[in-house]
Amino acid sequence: MKPWELSIASNKEEHLLYEWAKLERGDFYFACMNIEISEKQRFTAIYMTPRQFFIDHGHMFPESMPISHLMPRTMYEALPSIFYSKLPIDKVRFSLYQAGFMHSNKFQDFADKTYAEYVKNNTQC
Repeated sequence: MKPWELSIASNKEEHLLYEWAKLERGDFYFACMNIEISEKQRFTAIYMTPRQFFIDHGHMFPESMPISHLMPRTMYEALPSIFYSKLPIDKVRFSLYQAGFMHSNKFQDFADKTYAEYVKNNTQC
């Protein structure tokens, strides 16, 4: 079973963490977006989802995932499954590609349509 298929109620946290730990960077899709809150407050939002979850369900995994250790050091989780970086979007993309994460135009389109205003209004970076 994939970690997102396991119930928190019926599994111990250690088991869930073990299942998430089996995943590698290539098992995740990313999408990036420039967010500008003010002229001085800009950042890049990074949306992460397990690749197979998106293929199966057509949307982003809605919970926090224990994957911070896989992320480049310049990226921090701001909201469940949404990270941010103060680096420009081109450097963020390059870092994620270089680390081994996968990009999907379909996931990018989904994130662009679904999360832009939400992140802008709910993130304090």
